[in-house]
Amino acid sequence: MLIYWFIGLSVTVLAMLGYVFYKKIRLNKTNILSDASQFVAKPTNGRRLVVPDIHGCCKTLQELLKQKVKLQANDQLFLLGDYIGRGPDSRGVIEYILDLQAQGYEVYPLRGNHEQALLDKANKYSASGKRFMSYIAREKIFDLLDEQQRLDKRYWRFFDELSHFYELDKYLLVHAGFNFDQFNPFLDKQAMLWTRHYEPNEKFLRGKQIVQGHMPTSMKKIMRSIKDKAPRLILDNGCVFLSKLNNREQGKLGHLLCMDLDTQKVFIQRNIDKLVQND
Repeated sequence: MLIYWFIGLSVTVLAMLGYVFYKKIRLNKTNILSDASQFVAKPTNGRRLVVPDIHGCCKTLQELLKQKVKLQANDQLFLLGDYIGRGPDSRGVIEYILDLQAQGYEVYPLRGNHEQALLDKANKYSASGKRFMSYIAREKIFDLLDEQQRLDKRYWRFFDELSHFYELDKYLLVHAGFNFDQFNPFLDKQAMLWTRHYEPNEKFLRGKQIVQGHMPTSMKKIMRSIKDKAPRLILDNGCVFLSKLNNREQGKLGHLLCMDLDTQKVFIQRNIDKLVQND
């Protein structure tokens, strides 16, 4: 009996070691730079689509996805953060994202600095306090509060569960960027939300491109970086700033983009939301 027990144990151990070895080979084969839990595999049939900073422009987002992109149930939709603030309908944007997920769409929303800032303010200041309400007024996000003038628990939970980045076979998706001065750039969450001026470490990236938002960039620069296969693709065209642009800037900013990661085709929707003029 002891011999059979020993043989059974040996087989189990060997099977476990084999699985670990297989997993290591598989991860190396798919070129995963971070943790496997942050890796999203390519869908069998659908497209992989990326939309950057929305900033409360719900009608523009819906027009882009429904009319221009024609989002399908087998597509993967990656959102790069900053769903709220400045625009007229932050609540509508979050509800639309939640509704897509409830309908079974494969939606992967990332955390932006505006979501993080709201969580920080809600944690730091007392609910309904003067400083908190001043921030809410400045960002024009009263629609995210409940009847007690506190951040709605449903939205709090949504923001708090957002990831900081996703890794795909050929891309790293993030709101702001990475700190390549760190030995492990994936540990610097602050940089992923706030950094602006950084140089991608192409040796570290091993051929992968960074796709980000966070920095309003002219259409010409966006298209050039895609064409040149730059290691850093900034897709934010400053959709929410349309009402502030002068005649010289019109056409350069004020659009919401969606990029198909496999074809690198870009869908463009000019802002159609009625914007509240920023101070």
